[in-house]
Amino acid sequence: MKSLGTRWLAPTAILLLSTACENDPPPVAIDEYPPRIATALCRLAFDCCSEADRMRLLAPFGATTPPADVEACEAQVRSVTEASYATIAASVDAGRSLYDASDAARCLEAWDAVSCDDFRGVMSERVSLDPSCETMLGGTLAPGAECAGFFECSTGVCGPEVDGTPGTCWTIAAEGEPCTLVCEAGFFCDTSAEAPVCVAARDNGEACASPIQCRSLRCVDGVCEPAELLCD
Repeated sequence: MKSLGTRWLAPTAILLLSTACENDPPPVAIDEYPPRIATALCRLAFDCCSEADRMRLLAPFGATTPPADVEACEAQVRSVTEASYATIAASVDAGRSLYDASDAARCLEAWDAVSCDDFRGVMSERVSLDPSCETMLGGTLAPGAECAGFFECSTGVCGPEVDGTPGTCWTIAAEGEPCTLVCEAGFFCDTSAEAPVCVAARDNGEACASPIQCRSLRCVDGVCEPAELLCD
């Protein structure tokens, strides 16, 4: 379970960690990524989604009303993404995060080529568009270290700040292992047990007390339901 959420070393430079292949797109510098992803996301939002679904899609970017056109959408997404990636770039410069410019280019290439059907799957089923989108960001900090975001943690999970105390990188527990909250994908931390452990997430139709207990991450009236379709 990861935050918006995803993972993506020199003190003054960003390392290009992948060796480019002949057919790979040119590496994308970290300050070039926000406008590129804004363009790709907003094209899909207008090509594939209703106005209501565009509003749901863009709410995490601070939108309070549906954007009037693609240009307005891009401006909204770009402003939020640029601020986030400025923080990530500073973390990279400090050696706390890694940014793979070649993976970023492959991720953008996948976004540029995605169809509306595949986009619906990515948005509704919470699946990754391409492995490069998961590996373009990574953290160097071990579990227990103070962190500013998921991008600083080797596990990809940074616990929330509580009462002014910085978050810390969390361990991701495997099936049957003791846990406090976070388990590997496909499992959840069963805190109802006397000694909480990670157990398999529940299928549609099974009883649930919260969304994290369901494979679909959707619990309605105590029952796991299929993931709600977005841009259907």
